[in-house]
Amino acid sequence: MMVSDSKRFIKKLERALNDGSAIDDADDTPESAEDRKLRVWAIHSENSGSEENVIFIREINIAIKDLDAFLITPSLSSGVDISSYHFDAVFGVFHAVSQSATECAQQLWRYRPNVPMYVWVAPRPPFGYAETNVRRIKEKILQTNEMTAFLIRINRETGKRGAEKDWALDASCQIEGQRNWSINNLRADLRSLLEEMGNTIAPVGDA
Repeated sequence: MMVSDSKRFIKKLERALNDGSAIDDADDTPESAEDRKLRVWAIHSENSGSEENVIFIREINIAIKDLDAFLITPSLSSGVDISSYHFDAVFGVFHAVSQSATECAQQLWRYRPNVPMYVWVAPRPPFGYAETNVRRIKEKILQTNEMTAFLIRINRETGKRGAEKDWALDASCQIEGQRNWSINNLRADLRSLLEEMGNTIAPVGDA
């Protein structure tokens, strides 16, 4: 089973697995093309709402029994868990773009059976670091009107923008700042979180 924060990565992996050839072994019995083909199922933002995926997710603990590989992005909605054993390992590939350490861990634990996990995390965000300063986050939201849950108000004396429920906006900005910090430092933050959860980390390569 593979989880990732990147739809592009999951789609590329799906194509690679579907186009791959069988590995030779000592068995001389010829295999048909159908037998060699991996049974791969991927869920991402482009197909998560399809009728076949809705049915698949509804019966996910049974449906996975027919798969060799299951590839998912965050488009697999929260609350969907796989409790029945089928896959021997969980792989995670995270690019430090859209998910905090907590969200990555939730993805990894979609599969409940206790199996080895192999996780790769980008050393730094590929598109630059996100803003973590709460004051600047709030100023940007107010200046660009990027608010859907708050009503904007303008102080008649100073002309300064604010929100009707300023305390709620402040709390929202604090949460965003903390989340952005986690994304900016995802490799270290996810490792720390996994260790806190009782996992034994075995570094490989540049980890």
